[in-house]
Parts: sequence; C-alpha cells; structure tokens
Amino acid sequence: MGTEFRPDGIGTTESQLDWTPWSVTEDVALDGTCSKRKRAFFKMALPRGLTILEKSARIAHPKPAPWHITTGVCDPHEIAAHVMEKNWSGWWFRHMCRAADILKIPCSDKRFTDIEHPWNSWGEAIELKLEQLMSRDWERSPFYLGNRFPRHPENVCECSLALPEESVALAKLAELASQCNSPEDLEIPAVLRKYF
Repeated sequence: MGTEFRPDGIGTTESQLDWTPWSVTEDVALDGTCSKRKRAFFKMALPRGLTILEKSARIAHPKPAPWHITTGVCDPHEIAAHVMEKNWSGWWFRHMCRAADILKIPCSDKRFTDIEHPWNSWGEAIELKLEQLMSRDWERSPFYLGNRFPRHPENVCECSLALPEESVALAKLAELASQCNSPEDLEIPAVLRKYF
C-alpha cells in the first residue's frame, strides 16, 4: 500500500513543525484554501504576530512579500495599484490578514469584529502606524521575489517554488514604474493584461 499524500503535510515532506504564518499564507495564495489543521494553527499564530508588530513595529521588522502571494490574495485592481503606484508587492503581514479573511477565520481583535473584512482592517491599522513611524523605503526593495519566509531568511530572493511567469513580470514592471515619471505609459506585458 502506497503513502497517501494529504494537503496538511501528512505523507508529504512538510511536517507540522515547518508550518509558519508565512507558509500557510502561501498555501492560501496558491490554492485559495488550506487544511483544517493549518487553519487552526493560523487562527492561533496570526493574532500573536500582529499584536507584536502593532506594539513594536520597529523591532518586529515587517518584511516585503513575494509577488506570487500578492497575486493570490489581492483583487486584480489592487495588484495594478501595487505595481504602478506603490512599486512593490506589499507587506507579508498585510497579505496574511487577507488570507485570514479569505479563510473566514473569526478575528480575535474586538476593534474589528463588526467590520466586513476584520483581519484586513487590522492590517490596515498597523500599516498606517508603520507609515507614520518610518520612511517609505524602510528595509525593503521593490524588486523582491521571496520565499516561504522565514525558512531561508539568509536568502530572501530564493523562492520555495518555481515562480510563475507573471510574478517575475510584475516585479520587473514595478521596478520600471518606480523609475518612470509616467508609469501609465509603460508597455504592459501580455501575461499581465488581466490586471490592467
């Protein structure tokens, strides 16, 4: 009898000890969901991380997300704004919040429980605080591809999977937009037309 492969890591090379809020977010971005066990883990781990980040933003060092996460959890019009206006893929913690809303995990912060997308609202509140604390280019690069951080923190440009063609194209286009006075005049590659 062969090994049964299951999405929660049983029968695969991934064990429960490998799970991180980053890796669960990547699962949601790539598949639109994750296992019940990963969902329970995420429900417990995410509030802790957000609370630490909100209280100690400078110490917690938020990290930029890879583009394949952005395309997996953001609406197409949001992705266009990330590329042309922000010139980067966004914070990991913001995309984690979007993933929690996609999974319909009840938000543990009472400030946001009656809002339609409570986790996203919590993420926006933290992002606003970050904008007040630091400069726009603090600790991030617009041309970031990323991995299932923090498994390989020493190599933030190595991805844990084969990057989709559109992720590489989005990163290159964002880099061009950051150097251009009129980003709306940039030629959009065919692989990205669905976002623009």
